[in-house]
Amino acid sequence: AVRIQERKYDEAAAACEKVLKLAPDHIEALRRLGDLALLRQDLNTAAARYARILEVDAGDVPAMTKLGVVRMRSGRPDEAMRLFREAIDREPGNAEALLYLAGGLASAGRSADALPFFERALKADPTSTMALNGLGLARLDLGDTSGAVAAFRESLRLDPKQTAVVVIDMPPIALSTMSFT
Repeated sequence: AVRIQERKYDEAAAACEKVLKLAPDHIEALRRLGDLALLRQDLNTAAARYARILEVDAGDVPAMTKLGVVRMRSGRPDEAMRLFREAIDREPGNAEALLYLAGGLASAGRSADALPFFERALKADPTSTMALNGLGLARLDLGDTSGAVAAFRESLRLDPKQTAVVVIDMPPIALSTMSFT
C-alpha cells in the first residue's frame, strides 16, 4: 500500500505478484493489482483481477464495484449497472457503488433516476464533492436551479480548488443566472 501511495507502481505490482505466487487467492494482492491495472488503464488485466476476487468471494462489494467501473470504461454499461446494483443490494450504504450507479444513470440521460442515488451517496459520505457535483448537475438537468446552486456551494465550501468541475456542462443561461458565492 505504501508503494502505491508513493506512486512506485512497478514495485507495488512486483510485491503483489510475489504474494500471489505463495497464495494465489490472496484477495488484497489481487485487489491491489486490479487497482494498479485500472490506474494504468489496462482494463483487461483489471477485469481479470476483480473477477478472480469474485470467484474467491462472490460477495466482495469493492471488487464488484471496481469491476463495474471497468465494464463502464469498456463500453459495457448494462453490465456495469448490474454490478453497481448488486453491490448496493449487498451493502446499501456503500458510497462508492451508489456514486457510480448515480453517475451511470446520469450519463445515460436518466437524471431523475440518478438523483436518489446521488442523495444516498451523499448521506453515506457527506464530504463527497463528487456526489455533490453530480447532485448539482442532476438537479440542474431537472430544472431545480436553486437546488443545484446549493449543492455546488456546498461542494465549493468543502473543496474551493475544484471550481472548474462545478461549471462543466452547464448551459450558458444557467451560468449567467447563478452565483456561487
